[in-house]
Amino acid sequence: MEPMKSVTGYPLLDTVSRALGILRLFLDSQHGLSLTDVAHLSGLSKSSATRYLATLEFHGYLRRDSQSLRYHLGSAAVRLGAIAIRRLDVRDIADPYMAQLRDTYRETVNLAFPVPEGRIVYVQVLEANQTVRLTSKLGDEDYAHATALGKAMLAFMSQEQWERCRPKSLTQRTGNTITDWPSLERELDEVRERGFAIDYRESDAQVCCVGVPILGPHEEVVAALSVSGPASRMSLTTAQRIGPGLVLTANEISAQLGAHKAPRAGVLSPLSDG
Repeated sequence: MEPMKSVTGYPLLDTVSRALGILRLFLDSQHGLSLTDVAHLSGLSKSSATRYLATLEFHGYLRRDSQSLRYHLGSAAVRLGAIAIRRLDVRDIADPYMAQLRDTYRETVNLAFPVPEGRIVYVQVLEANQTVRLTSKLGDEDYAHATALGKAMLAFMSQEQWERCRPKSLTQRTGNTITDWPSLERELDEVRERGFAIDYRESDAQVCCVGVPILGPHEEVVAALSVSGPASRMSLTTAQRIGPGLVLTANEISAQLGAHKAPRAGVLSPLSDG
């Protein structure tokens, strides 16, 4: 019998499917599940169910009550769900603002999320209604230190976020890319001071971009918003002129996400290449 295939055509991993199936059992359980419950509902033997439960507990997706010995969803599962919901909200809330920015500036508008090890991922791109367009695609990743989106997020991250998302190294993309830590530290100080970041031919020699952070309900950085265009059309002066208005737009989105304060100086550890 051939293994079941996913929508992409690749075979599914039975162990992963069983583990996720066990997690789904807890979605309808208000009081947790015992080992016996999980074995019965999943069709696994108690010994197999024990191994799956132990693994999920070890990684934080389940927790076991020391008194009742019943299992409940753990902090990792709760955080994952909360992040997914929050990020979906960001896109939904940002969409009309992004459309307005595109129509106002007639340039491409981007929304990106931070990902570990100093990278960003594009989750929404509204292309400019111009003949010459230089755009990233949904799902594309880039280096945070080389982009306005990434620098805007790095500048306003908490210490905890910084430790998780800080660049491991400063890879050079163009002749203008920041490649040393002191320069990046000075750049992030400037971003905090003015509230927006600029990437002028740093990630792509043909592109200029201005970006701002979007904050969540605990003033944590959840995303960044940017306006970008060909450097031949969008000058450094133009980016500086767009910046303050972009900050106001990001603040409105942040407020709808539950943020109580406008972007302010983050708490960063001293930068280092270690």
